[in-house]
Amino acid sequence: MLIRARHFSAAAILILLAGVQAQHSVTLSSQSLCAVTGSTVKIPCTFTPGHSSVTQREWYRVQSSEGEPRDLRKDPQYSGRVSVRTVTSDCELTVWDVRVSDSGVYNFRFKTQSNDWISDSSGVHLTVTDLKVTVSDSGRWKTKLSCITTCTLSNNPTYIWYKNGQRVTDRYRNELNVDSWESGYSCSIKGHEDLRSPAVCVFDEKSCWSVTYSTQTICSLIGSSVDIHSYFTFPDRYKVTEVFWFIKDQAGVEPVDVREDEEYQGRVQYTQISQNNCRLRITNLRERDTQTYRFRFYTDDPTGKYTGYPGVSLSVTDLKVTVSDWYSWGKKLICITTCTLSNNPTYIWYKNGQPVTDRYRNELYVSSGESGSYSCAVRGHEDLRSPAVCVFDQNSCWSVTYSLQTICALIGSSVDIHAYYTCPEQRSTLQPVWHIMDRELSHTDEKVEFLKERPNMSTLRLKNLTEMDSTRYHLRFKYKQTYGSDGVSLSLTGLQVKVAVPYLQRIRLSCNTTCTLSNNPTYIWYKNGQRVSECESASCSVAAVGGAVSYSCDVEGLYSLLSPPVYSPKNTSAVVLSSGDTVEGDSVTLSCSSDANPPVLTYSWFKQRAAADTLLTTGQNYSISNISSQHSGLYYCTAHNQLGQHTSAPTHLDVLYLPKNTRAVVLSSGDTVEGDSVTLSCSSDANPPVLTYSWFKQRAAADTLLTTGQNYSISNISSQHSGLYYCTAHNQLGQHNSTLTLLDVLYPPKNTRAVVLSSGDTVEGDSVTLSCSSDANPPVLTYSWFKQRAAADTLLTTGQNYSISNMRSQHSGLYYCTAHNQLGLHNSTLTPLDVLYSPRNTSVTVDPSVSGDSVTLLCRSDSNPNSSYTWYKKTEGDVILIGNGTNLTLSSRPDGFYYCTARNRIGSSNSSEWPCTSDNRVMKYAASGVTVVLVLLFIAVFLWIRRRGSLFSNRSKDYNKNNSAPVYGNVSAMTSDPTHTASSDDQDDLQYSSIYFRNSNTQEATLYSTVQLPQALKQEEEVEYATVSLASSRAVPEEDIYNNLKSDK
Repeated sequence: MLIRARHFSAAAILILLAGVQAQHSVTLSSQSLCAVTGSTVKIPCTFTPGHSSVTQREWYRVQSSEGEPRDLRKDPQYSGRVSVRTVTSDCELTVWDVRVSDSGVYNFRFKTQSNDWISDSSGVHLTVTDLKVTVSDSGRWKTKLSCITTCTLSNNPTYIWYKNGQRVTDRYRNELNVDSWESGYSCSIKGHEDLRSPAVCVFDEKSCWSVTYSTQTICSLIGSSVDIHSYFTFPDRYKVTEVFWFIKDQAGVEPVDVREDEEYQGRVQYTQISQNNCRLRITNLRERDTQTYRFRFYTDDPTGKYTGYPGVSLSVTDLKVTVSDWYSWGKKLICITTCTLSNNPTYIWYKNGQPVTDRYRNELYVSSGESGSYSCAVRGHEDLRSPAVCVFDQNSCWSVTYSLQTICALIGSSVDIHAYYTCPEQRSTLQPVWHIMDRELSHTDEKVEFLKERPNMSTLRLKNLTEMDSTRYHLRFKYKQTYGSDGVSLSLTGLQVKVAVPYLQRIRLSCNTTCTLSNNPTYIWYKNGQRVSECESASCSVAAVGGAVSYSCDVEGLYSLLSPPVYSPKNTSAVVLSSGDTVEGDSVTLSCSSDANPPVLTYSWFKQRAAADTLLTTGQNYSISNISSQHSGLYYCTAHNQLGQHTSAPTHLDVLYLPKNTRAVVLSSGDTVEGDSVTLSCSSDANPPVLTYSWFKQRAAADTLLTTGQNYSISNISSQHSGLYYCTAHNQLGQHNSTLTLLDVLYPPKNTRAVVLSSGDTVEGDSVTLSCSSDANPPVLTYSWFKQRAAADTLLTTGQNYSISNMRSQHSGLYYCTAHNQLGLHNSTLTPLDVLYSPRNTSVTVDPSVSGDSVTLLCRSDSNPNSSYTWYKKTEGDVILIGNGTNLTLSSRPDGFYYCTARNRIGSSNSSEWPCTSDNRVMKYAASGVTVVLVLLFIAVFLWIRRRGSLFSNRSKDYNKNNSAPVYGNVSAMTSDPTHTASSDDQDDLQYSSIYFRNSNTQEATLYSTVQLPQALKQEEEVEYATVSLASSRAVPEEDIYNNLKSDK
């Protein structure tokens, strides 16, 4: 049930809405119309307002862009060309003299008290087209002509063809087949015969020179306006350069343009509707305008000119009422003219100045009961009435009427006020007098002129009108004090151009007045002083332009009464509103002014920039608060109105400020090296400019002034000049310090120093580090370490520190380092490295200088610091201390083994035992010697097997002139410690000890003391030498034995 209820409610709402919509609707009879240029278009329309009263109705043109539609009756583009019927629900639109620019969509809408705008859903699309004749072959001797349009004309029109300007009878289709006769052809639509197409030449261009007229005779009323149409043809290869109308035709004399005739000044206008059409309009016709008017045109060929004969005969007439009896009780009135008025006019009758309704013929029947003053006029020219006549009662003929009740004229112009009066025939000599209110106008007034153009008509001409002349004017008889109704109200106005907002690059101009000018005048438009030919109405659409432009309007015949011009902005200027200097932190305002009409709509402010100027703000003034130096620069403004824009010249905003962004720099093309010359330069942003620069060097105590001036120069620079410098910039507003800038003087290393990093003595086996330091800029790149040697110093290592682990005595010596940078190098002084070690290689030798049975033993040892020596004797049961010192002298040769002990504060070392024996000692010594030789041979074979090579050499050298054989002291093969940082070049020379025996025995075996074997062969080691010396009292054969051993890894 709920669902059904909802469905029912929705359906009810839809029915209700449909009913409301049906009550309010607009119906247009057609969706599209096609009309010929210059014709009149009627768009039928009806609307249903429902039960509400209509508050507003209008026709409008549907715009292609957003915006409120505009009532056509208020649109200057349609001024005087539209009419809307307002009878009940009829809303028919009539547009006269349609133009191609009128093409578009039109719609009607209305508004009620209870509804917003209601309109048709789609509107009517109107297309306005020109007529054009096309030519195509139809046969051997025939040519086919077609009268074409850009749209299909409504109402199935009848076409009319013209040959050489003359109508071709019985040809009413839009196609025409013609023979080979040379002719010029054009076409038109029935009912619009004056709107012909441009003519085309067929077969021979000679036949195309023609001028024809829409009519040969015209009859018009005095005071009215008349249009005379001409149509002309010429070959396509020519171009028309001049057209005009003339009235005086004399043989051998060039005709004179009628516009140059004083009689027609201000009353003649030419309008060219199409390429082959020219219309002559004469306004305010006078009786003497009765003439024959001919059209003539010239082309760009000197011989190409043509005149249309015989021309158009214009007759000018006035209206007159004749009275005749009509039976015994009435009168017959006839409104007559001296020629037959054109266009079958409709007549209007007036009784005592008031229209008589429903009487539109030129005859009027009046009964005796309708006595009064009667006159007639023609519809469209109601102000051109005939003189009034009295019918029946003469006393009823006192009347004054006016052609117009209100007149609007331009200030500075002249105006004619027409009055029609009647009076009894016996009073016909009386003349009415013009008054302003109760004051009678006089002939002596220079601004006033009284004209008597016809009977029963009085014209008041007011000249050089001013706003003071705006009042009510009356014509009255002194005899009867008769006024014409309320008289004539004269309003005065000036011309003023109004400019609409540009739309689609076009600008619509309107020539406005405070009242509606009488006589439907023709407007003239001027652009920059030159006439705009395409604009003749009160509105004009012009293309928007970028440069300076001005427009003004005028009324045909009143050329000296131009409107004040409207123009794009000019004389635009930008100024700084300030009573004095503009200092940073102040507030300032820039103001823009410009001369423009209409007034400037928008001011825009810009700042000139190197890349592109950007919009700052809009408005006449541009204010800046808390102004800074960044605001300094060139500013300009642009003034805009509807017609264009104009830019001012740039104005300079000069913001004063104390120095800032102060900067100190070193002017150098590269590095600053000791001995060079260098300049430091100071720069600062200040306004007014910096007066003084001061230079300072930062110091620990206090910075002191170095010099003044923008630049500070130093010659023969040294490392002492390195440091942080700054400058101070001063102007009238204050000062500012630069940031610190480093002056970096480069120099090669100096003050290089090598030191041993140790907290105490350096003992063998310790680790030690030698460190190198140097003063250099740029900093030291490389440190190199050397040990001084007798031959040549060699590189030990690189690096600031040189570390040696497991120190040996061989590392002792003088060391130095070298510091290198990009500019050079420097050596440190020598630094000794003193390695302390306990005694070693302690040995006992016999002093050979002692003779006899006594013997002197010498104890030798390698140690640092020096050792003290103690002597011991080793017996079979005990060891006995027998002495101290380096030497031990034995007075006899007691049997036993002797040895010495070497001591220092690092440690001690015992020598090998020295035997002192009797006979069997020689054999013991020999056995020992053989053992040593065998061991050495074993080592050599072992090394050869390891492919490290071996070298055995025997050298013979006489070390002892007393034929003492050398005795071997020590063979030392240094261990190769993998943790040792020193190279093999660091090893000191070998230490040697010798033992000498002096004995009376005749034979003594060679003695070998000690052989020490290498502990390790893992690393490559220096060659160690071993020497064994044997001495004997006998001659020893050349049995000196030298053993050299080189152990390679």
